Amino acid sequence: MSRAYTYPRSHRLQHEKQFDAVYAAKVRESRGPLTVYAIPNDLGHPRLGISVSRKVGIAPRRNRIKRFVREAFRLLQYDLPRGYDFIVVVRPHEPLMLSEYQKLMSGLLIKLHATWQKRTVPAEAGLGPAPVPATTSLDIEDPTQLLAYLRATSRISSDESAKITVLTGGVSNRTVLVERPNGQRWVIKQALAKLRTKVDWYSDPQRIAREALGMRHLATLAPAGTITPLVFEDIDNHLLAMEAVPLPHENWKDALMKGRIDFDHVEQFGALLGTIHRRSAESAEPLSEVFEDRSFFESLRLEPYYRFAAVQVPGAARFLQSLIDETRGHRECLVHGDYSPKNILIHNGGLVLLDHEVIHWGDPSFDVGFALAHLLSKAHHLRGHRQGFAQAAWRFCEFYIAALEQGRWSPGLEVRCVRQALGCLLARVAGRSTLEYLTDAQRTRQCDAVVSMMTSASPPASIQTMMQRFFEQLERHDRAGD
Repeated sequence: MSRAYTYPRSHRLQHEKQFDAVYAAKVRESRGPLTVYAIPNDLGHPRLGISVSRKVGIAPRRNRIKRFVREAFRLLQYDLPRGYDFIVVVRPHEPLMLSEYQKLMSGLLIKLHATWQKRTVPAEAGLGPAPVPATTSLDIEDPTQLLAYLRATSRISSDESAKITVLTGGVSNRTVLVERPNGQRWVIKQALAKLRTKVDWYSDPQRIAREALGMRHLATLAPAGTITPLVFEDIDNHLLAMEAVPLPHENWKDALMKGRIDFDHVEQFGALLGTIHRRSAESAEPLSEVFEDRSFFESLRLEPYYRFAAVQVPGAARFLQSLIDETRGHRECLVHGDYSPKNILIHNGGLVLLDHEVIHWGDPSFDVGFALAHLLSKAHHLRGHRQGFAQAAWRFCEFYIAALEQGRWSPGLEVRCVRQALGCLLARVAGRSTLEYLTDAQRTRQCDAVVSMMTSASPPASIQTMMQRFFEQLERHDRAGD
């Protein structure tokens, strides 16, 4: 069952007497710029109060910090000890990112719960268990370690067993399927600091908090059933758990690689992305602040895709540097950053979107170009299905556009999508993470075809023109027997 991450008035401290009662208990913990006071209540849910003095800064700064503290509490509410009144007192500091407030508050509230447990709080008060000490040495691909962790953190009972299956194929996370005796099926992901690629590639594993944040917000933006519900997250151990997509399901990339192109899936693929872009743009406040940090997008996309490819292919360096600057300069909506068939499962004819660790507030053209590059690369690889993939790429664009508010390309968007598609087509043959299904000869052909358009005196300005020129160059290579 999905959870409602709301913040109703019943979850807020609203009266002076309520604040006084919490302060009077004199139970507090401090970390960084936050001090949190706590006292048990008999409501079965937590309540929050916030105190931000004028010493913290001018009104806009104080209001921004209060918004982030409230948002951190709202997103953490199901992972916090239940039945407490909390007051967060904020000391002067430079505003942090939302994920940093989440981590601070989670640690402080758990410590406060442990303090009260040592006093006279009855066990039947419904208070949640304190987690085991965090340790990044946990390896969820080791069934013994994972079972011990799940039991120690009361995710499962102390005598419960579970079937654990390691899921392969990803490069940035450990991923396992947990099947419980009660029929529940979870997928647990643990972010890696060093990705599993041939070329060294590093990224802060704290990005798992960004993925959990993305799941919570996408659940309210995307069509029903397209986002897997979040079960729990553990920032210190760099992991999260989500409900597994029910069986039977199929990975869309696997179906496409077999030449099975279902245009209904293609249309859903375009409409889903357009809906996320449109609805997030309509909710720019507060999403633009919540997702303003683009450090994971930089370390997992711009650097390994565009900057690395620019070093490998000097002839494309000027184009790619310009593309990096252009991408950084547009902040218009929520951008998934990994929108590809690999991250789509098909269940009951519908699409389920996965892997949100680079989600950020940015340029929508990146998602469109990224998706197009995958469809066009498959058209390159599977010559016998080239026409079908070409039709799929165009149909994807048509349904993406139809889902936007204006129902057409906004000024400058299509040409940026073209440039992003060219950048991603090159990055997938010359970046840190190359497409495994392309042969060496195909990588060379794709590189040549794309660089010729990047450096052309008249580069393509429309998706249709870009696709036509791409396929014409591939056909020339095919006829030449390259």
